Amino acid sequence: LSSIYLSFLDDAFDPETGRFRNFMSYERKWLEDVGSQDSHGRAVWALGVMAGWGHNSGQVALATSLFHDALPALESFSDSRAIAFPILGMQAYLRRHDGDRRVRGLLESLGNRLLKRFEQFATANWQWHEAELTYDNGRLPEALMACGRVINDDHMVKTGIEVLEWLQDI
Repeated sequence: LSSIYLSFLDDAFDPETGRFRNFMSYERKWLEDVGSQDSHGRAVWALGVMAGWGHNSGQVALATSLFHDALPALESFSDSRAIAFPILGMQAYLRRHDGDRRVRGLLESLGNRLLKRFEQFATANWQWHEAELTYDNGRLPEALMACGRVINDDHMVKTGIEVLEWLQDI
């Protein structure tokens, strides 16, 4: 299945926009020119996991190439989940490519951006980065903890743990 999924991502990536498309019709035609920030973040996550943990050298090479091609778009992303998902992919990628300073720098930048959202919005009674809970909520504190571990930021890890405990309590 990994070959099928990687092939889909390869086809979904548009080198002109630097973004992934998301929806394909049954006729195998893309239904939009650019997918959502969320779908792009999830694609980077998946590619980072393949690049960092994959066993097939051809798949790892393709995943690594697509991963790098998709990184520049993340600089302008505003959605918290679209920031958190690629953090998880970057952490996995760095497992195998620990010396990649570009990815490490972007990881730190995204992690700090996510942390700042929590620090600016959260209160003692509502330890969240926005006014409501929606979906995949546990991924955000997971991303804070993952990033904090990689960049050795104890405050980021502690914030991730506190947010996760708060989610568990509510």
